[in-house]
Amino acid sequence: MNGRVVAGLILVLVLAGLGQGCVTGSCPAGTAPDASAPTRRSVDLSGAEPADAAEEALVQAQAHFSMGMLHELDQDFEAALEEYCLSAEADPANESLVVEVAQRLIQKKQAAKALRLLSKAANVPTATGFVNAWQGSALALVGETNQAVRANRLALKKNPQL
Repeated sequence: MNGRVVAGLILVLVLAGLGQGCVTGSCPAGTAPDASAPTRRSVDLSGAEPADAAEEALVQAQAHFSMGMLHELDQDFEAALEEYCLSAEADPANESLVVEVAQRLIQKKQAAKALRLLSKAANVPTATGFVNAWQGSALALVGETNQAVRANRLALKKNPQL
């Protein structure tokens, strides 16, 4: 692993730890620790309950997105796109990410892969017409014109301003 990848993994772990509060860290200057709070020596994560599936998917999505950013910094755009794909697959409700990744895939002549991603996002109950419009475009690119028309009609039904 190169240094940036290791740094990225450390960054992801630190950011994940920040969401847990400062129970295991030091308290700000001038404040006393809570006597009932566990200390660094008393925290045992071996029996911790795993996160529920939705939370785990979001954690995976964030980790893949972070890795994609690191790959972009290293000018490795193919690896970055793959990480962004994994991120969007893990969190299909993130429409802005899904559409951005789908656009990049279409530019790379990978319409079928973009379609799989957009179809997953379109099945999210809160999906907007914007996703269906992009799904229609991807369907047309892979030659599924009847399904493309249906997706575009659904997009207009959900959002007539499209």
